Amino acid sequence: MDPREPQESVDKTGESDPVVLRSATPSESSPSKPLPETEALVLPEWPGNQDAVSWFLQFRKVLKSIIYRYCGAIQKALHIFEENDATNYVHYESLTRFLRELWIRWKEFIETKSITTTFLSSSVIYDDFEKPISWMSTPRNAPRRFATEMAELRNTMRQVAGELFKNRTIIRDAMVRLEESNNGHDVSPFCGLPTPDESDDAAEKLEQVLLNDPANDSLSSEEEDIDSDEVLPIYSREMKDPKLLEENWLDPIWIQDLGYPGTVPHEIEEYLGSNGGRTLSMCGSIRSIFWLFGHKDLVKVIDDPACLLEDEIVPVPRNINPMGYLMDYYSGQGKMPFFIQELYDRGRLLQSLHVAPVFRVPNAVTSEPAQCSIASLYPFSRPQTLPETVLCLKIKCQKNNDRTLAQVKKKLDETCNIDGDKLWFRGLTMVGLTLSTSFFIPVINSSTPDNEFGPGIYATNNFEMAFGYARPTGAVMVFKDPDLRGLNVWKPDLSDWQHLTAHWLQIPIHGINAPDKYKDADIIIGPVSRNQSEARSKQRFAKQGEELQFVCTSYGGCERLAASLAAIIYFTL
Repeated sequence: MDPREPQESVDKTGESDPVVLRSATPSESSPSKPLPETEALVLPEWPGNQDAVSWFLQFRKVLKSIIYRYCGAIQKALHIFEENDATNYVHYESLTRFLRELWIRWKEFIETKSITTTFLSSSVIYDDFEKPISWMSTPRNAPRRFATEMAELRNTMRQVAGELFKNRTIIRDAMVRLEESNNGHDVSPFCGLPTPDESDDAAEKLEQVLLNDPANDSLSSEEEDIDSDEVLPIYSREMKDPKLLEENWLDPIWIQDLGYPGTVPHEIEEYLGSNGGRTLSMCGSIRSIFWLFGHKDLVKVIDDPACLLEDEIVPVPRNINPMGYLMDYYSGQGKMPFFIQELYDRGRLLQSLHVAPVFRVPNAVTSEPAQCSIASLYPFSRPQTLPETVLCLKIKCQKNNDRTLAQVKKKLDETCNIDGDKLWFRGLTMVGLTLSTSFFIPVINSSTPDNEFGPGIYATNNFEMAFGYARPTGAVMVFKDPDLRGLNVWKPDLSDWQHLTAHWLQIPIHGINAPDKYKDADIIIGPVSRNQSEARSKQRFAKQGEELQFVCTSYGGCERLAASLAAIIYFTL
């Protein structure tokens, strides 16, 4: 019998009479909410069994000792965070939430008068008591004595969790004995229970904090704990004034058309490269970028030493949603905590998929260009109109774009001239590449309306721009001279281009109309926009950039582009 599965209550004699127990002793009572003089305990599956009643009463005392010592250790850990001004840490919030939830679960247990196997198997006994141990990490820059104290608290938590596990097995044994008894076997007495190790002082302090606090009468859900005024959609493009960064003790960042306030630091300058960051929308500290877009929870993740995500300088490509890009960027590296992905990215691929072998560089691809079979690289690919083989190359990604691009040109040499005027480039993640080999169509996501010509498969004639979307561990698909015969190819004039981009970039301009030719175009070719942030803030049309984009907006267009695939360039760290 698996105690985790609800079992039907077995009652051979019908409704059993309540068994009256003795009054609770002071150690069993709550200082703030005393138990009644007497209480009734009903054991419908152990009818008339006084030994079972006494045994469960003793078990409750043992469990109380475990819960109180466990909660006391969590309280001490929280105190360490508080003494070191680290209450903004994610782990502090997680421990606080867990403590309150655990206390409510414990109150539910002691206030339940009808004890059944179904209730026991879903009660606080089976909660995860090991999970909070991973949150008990000493705050960064805390004195050494706090690290020693926190280590002792983790040891205490492990010991108490071990005690609970032993008592959980005893409960399972009691359930098995019940099943044997119901099957007509002569069952031996219940297993003996350990002597409770209680500390009334600790219990009183704990109850004064948790029971006397009206805010704990009902616990908000995880979503309700989040201030709806502070948590913005992850794909929001609303950005605070960059001038506020330094006023809030944050590092300034480089922003397209605004530049950098002062001399550009070397660590940012090397990302801008020789063209001055023409293909970037911004570059700088991710802590500053997260703050600019109003995501304080992500700033807390960076400040939390227990999380892998650390502050660093990152370039964000042009014409892409910055927050959506950074979420994919760090999820792909396994650095974005899963609870953050659940909160902001519910409709997207889970983190576990990003690190799966199927989404890594295929083993057949090397640092020397060679023709490879797509079916061999991706066994779950489907032929569609893709060619049987493509030229493949693996390149180590460097911070400086110029050096990375120089490597690509050197390796490809005359085999594939990336400066050729008949080539189109599509930068994407390994996940996106793998999905494209199975079905070469756009992956529609309602949370990312950041493509300025609307839904479609996008490519550009600028390799560096495509590389920006692929770095640091993605790939660039190279398409050569796609056959557009018989397709409706639309190259919008300036007016149509302005109306088209204003609509899809959500620039608040009145009088936007959908161009007639947009509605039946298979392919749209036109300039990439620039200064999107300025256009949005000043409510005016964006300006045209120098680069072109090639957008497939129909199945026919996607098929022709897929058929022209000539090479795939992979990037690794």
